[in-house]
Parts: sequence; C-alpha cells; structure tokens
Amino acid sequence: TNAAKEARDNITAKGKTPILVGQLEAAEDAAKSIRSRLADFGMTLDGANAEAVVIWDDPVAGLCRSMVDSISNPTVVDLKTTSVALSLETAARQCSQLAYEFQFAFYERGLQCLDMEMNLVDDLDYIILFVEINPPYAVLPVRLPNAAKAKGRADVARACEIWASC
Repeated sequence: TNAAKEARDNITAKGKTPILVGQLEAAEDAAKSIRSRLADFGMTLDGANAEAVVIWDDPVAGLCRSMVDSISNPTVVDLKTTSVALSLETAARQCSQLAYEFQFAFYERGLQCLDMEMNLVDDLDYIILFVEINPPYAVLPVRLPNAAKAKGRADVARACEIWASC
C-alpha cells in the first residue's frame, strides 16, 4: 500500500533497514536457533566485535581494507549462509569453489600488519561458520586444512605483488 511504502521510505531516510513483521519474526527465530546450535560447538559470537573493519598499510600492496564478521583474540569467525543442506562435503566444495583460503590469508595478513596486540604470527584460528537459512538452521563450523592456508597465503602474496606493480 502507499502507507506501507511511505513507512518504508521514512525508515530508510532515518538510516535504518525496514523489514516486514513476518520476516523479522523468522529472522529472530533463526538467530535464536543458531545461537543454541553454536553452544553445541562451544562457540558464541560476540556482537561487540562483529563486522570489524580492518585497515592496514601493507608493506607490498599499500592501503588495504577488509571487514571481519567476528573477531576475538585469536579467533576470526567468517559467517556463511547457505540454502543447501549442510554436510562436510558441501562445505568443502563451497570452500574450494569460493576460495575461502584467500579470504583467510587476506584477513591474517591484515591482522599481522596491524598486530592489534593479538600476537598472531601463526596462531590465527579461522573458522568458517556455515549456517543454513532454512529450518532447522543447521550450523557447521569448518577450519581450513594447513595446505589450503598455505595456498591462500601464496595467492594473497602474489595478488599483493600484482597490485603493487599496477
């Protein structure tokens, strides 16, 4: 209706995101379910450190930026939603197809450049947290194998060199 469109526009003008009541209730149900499933893995997500912007002056590439979904010393959690039924096989396939090892290595490089008093050297714990967007909202935390991390580091180093040469 025109009234709904006007309400949406007013909310947007205030810098907020409008959402329909039914969608909000569904999102709240999903969040509650996901939080309870995280506890099964001994995990929590700290909202205070969510979507942390990391900006650094890379010694090779210059000014770089990333946004980390959740960070708490020395763990980075990268939230990935999926409509596909979760299994180790589907998670591994998605990690490979979407080159999550590159994202890990880029985050690691930035945090190491900043140091952030985290003493990260080789201790960064990087968890890709897959979450189904449909009930029952399965949760699957995945850690990359060392070979994937090494590939990511090599790819990021090469990308930084290419960027610098441009």
